[in-house]
Amino acid sequence: MAFQEKLEKSPFVVTIEIQPTVDEEMHKLLSDLDCIRGRVDCLTIPEFKKPPQAVDSLSMGQSIMEKKFDTIYQTTTRGKHRPNLETDLIKAHQLGIDNIIVFNEDYTLSGTSKEEKMFFHVDSGKLFSVMECLKEGRDIKGQDIGQSLSFHLGAGVDASQGKRTPDQELREMETLITHGTGFFLTPPVFDLDEFKGFMRRVEPFGVPIIAGVMLLRTGEMARFVRKHMNVKVPDEIIDKLTRAPDKLKASIEIFAELVGGLRDLCQGIHIIPVGWYSKIPKFLDAAKLSTM
Repeated sequence: MAFQEKLEKSPFVVTIEIQPTVDEEMHKLLSDLDCIRGRVDCLTIPEFKKPPQAVDSLSMGQSIMEKKFDTIYQTTTRGKHRPNLETDLIKAHQLGIDNIIVFNEDYTLSGTSKEEKMFFHVDSGKLFSVMECLKEGRDIKGQDIGQSLSFHLGAGVDASQGKRTPDQELREMETLITHGTGFFLTPPVFDLDEFKGFMRRVEPFGVPIIAGVMLLRTGEMARFVRKHMNVKVPDEIIDKLTRAPDKLKASIEIFAELVGGLRDLCQGIHIIPVGWYSKIPKFLDAAKLSTM
């Protein structure tokens, strides 16, 4: 079942972010993914600035598709001219990737670098001018490309302000929906009350919202995320991770509690494992998550 169909039919979808890695780690990563087969609906591959030896994001997406996982390519509009965006979309289509999620600028998340930022707004005018051309079977110069290219499109949305989400953000969502955006992805959610306020504001749109959920390893990492990434992390989560003798157990408990609350609020979760790929089954077990 394609991801678009799963979003329409499944009560709660699960996606996982897989960040491009260096060549020598690729085999281990692909091996780690075998343990989540049948338990997640889709894997997302973000585009970000990477070391020269790292695997290209789209090439990695192709490798994951060869492992029979549905794939979403996360691309960006920030700092890109229309020809660059067009090239990305055409290459993704050639590789068989038709699920696309677009941000104004994508991100790399390690929870340790002060250079990390999260941008969830989309330059919709630039994006849709390119997508309209491709859908009509031509490039942005008007030349025939031989076929019509269409994508299942998602976009980032900032849920961090809860019920105080600005009207501008809602108008931007409405514009994206009007042009065919089929789902939205939020930054990591740790405060369920805040997220409830956001969901009340966007409920009239009737479009699936997938909540980001980051796997926090330590109290130090949680404090870093709160301070440098503009994500609200409640004190009780930081305190629990700081005091816990078994950090993995504490992280799993936090995850399971968050997912339990999100099930009744949105249409799915997007897990950001920050390299903890081999531990994902334990998190899925604790939250009773399975697509089988």
